[in-house]
Amino acid sequence: QTVSSGGGRGVPVVFGGNNDTINNGKDGACDFPRKIDAASSADLAVDPASADPAAAADADDDDSDEEPVDAVFRLLKEMRTPAVAVRPSLMTWTAVISACARAGHVERATEAFERMEAAGVTADKHAWTALMNAHASRGDLSTTAATYWRMREAGVTPDEATLAAALTAGRRGGGDVTAAIEIYRDMRSLNVRPNNAGFRQLTEMWVDQAFAAGGGID
Repeated sequence: QTVSSGGGRGVPVVFGGNNDTINNGKDGACDFPRKIDAASSADLAVDPASADPAAAADADDDDSDEEPVDAVFRLLKEMRTPAVAVRPSLMTWTAVISACARAGHVERATEAFERMEAAGVTADKHAWTALMNAHASRGDLSTTAATYWRMREAGVTPDEATLAAALTAGRRGGGDVTAAIEIYRDMRSLNVRPNNAGFRQLTEMWVDQAFAAGGGID
């Protein structure tokens, strides 16, 4: 089964265990959700006899300029139509948030997270970390830190990927990294250790701070 939004390289996703493809319309623009689960290929099957070639061609033309992230949100909407009737799972929402983050669409990542909560789906550490990564991609340490503390208030335990997201925000944002250090200390109290990406960000952040404070390292 193939769901297409225009020309370009397709990105595999899983509908109920069957390997389908979403055509994202732009090569390399965004790594789309790979596990939009629970729908079967039968749910999306199209009867060739009922297909209108002219209408299909017009629809393909209409989607050719569709932004990749817009295509993801369109797919979410189609999942909830009566014809498909699939409730997006936590895995689905997390994939969408991550896709938006990687594409640099912070507002859309936040929108997806808010829609997920409104739908009654409770975020786990992966969903929270995906949202943190979205803010970290802009070097927005303040919002990244606020998202982290919201996660902690919700009773969700972070992991090394969460720490890497916080340190990435501190590294990219520059300036005062106190908020990132506070997150680091909180996670160390939980025995969460940095992964390779986290150690790299932490080292680079400290080096940047040393240069900013003393003009160099002897």
